[in-house]
Amino acid sequence: RNSDDKETCIWNSGSVNIENGIAYFEDTHFANLVDGALKINSNGVVTLKDTVLFYGNKPNNGYTGMQRNIICGGTNTQNAQILASASSFREISDNNEPGELSRNKWVIKDKETCKLTGSLSEEKLLLYSPLIEGFDSSSNKDMTGIDVEIKGKSLFKCGKLYIRATIRPYKQLNEEAQIIDYKLEDLATTWDSDTEVIAQIINHDLVQVGKRVTIELLVLNEDGIKQQADHVNEISGVIEYVT
Repeated sequence: RNSDDKETCIWNSGSVNIENGIAYFEDTHFANLVDGALKINSNGVVTLKDTVLFYGNKPNNGYTGMQRNIICGGTNTQNAQILASASSFREISDNNEPGELSRNKWVIKDKETCKLTGSLSEEKLLLYSPLIEGFDSSSNKDMTGIDVEIKGKSLFKCGKLYIRATIRPYKQLNEEAQIIDYKLEDLATTWDSDTEVIAQIINHDLVQVGKRVTIELLVLNEDGIKQQADHVNEISGVIEYVT
């Protein structure tokens, strides 16, 4: 496995491969499969009953929490199909058994060539779903921008997290806002786990007097759209301040 796999959380293998065929699974556990659990290829049709469980399919790349559960993708003329339940994806318990429901599904779905049905298709994010538990910012010591501290769960370095800065004049409310999206990997000064990230944004407009600034954490979904990351009820998930 190369370093790109570690940084982007992408894999292309499965311990069980379905191509040009139909498969039906029930009362089945896909567990502890380091090369990935299930791969559905062109003209593969798979039904997973809700008694199927995925857990512990962790890659050997040094990251805790990541898994490799399902890849689904065919060709333009021969699609792949899967019916699956969101409840099939579990954390692994201390005794190596399926535990509580996982927020993260670790499913790679090609939006053009994979047809997904069942309750899994209703999930907003199929790969992983970060949760913000703390979100704060302050001007850096040189007054050239801001430092941002993010605490939470599933803050994986997978190339899908962004910080959006929206800058408006404080008094001229009709003036068009300046919106800048920064990839979190490009800003991070400390990112040693999936529970805390410290980042620095160098932009004088963020600390210039007379600005109204909004900072948000976004996650890229399977359709290539950036959406606001989930947050616990105790915080807003958005930082707002006036310079």
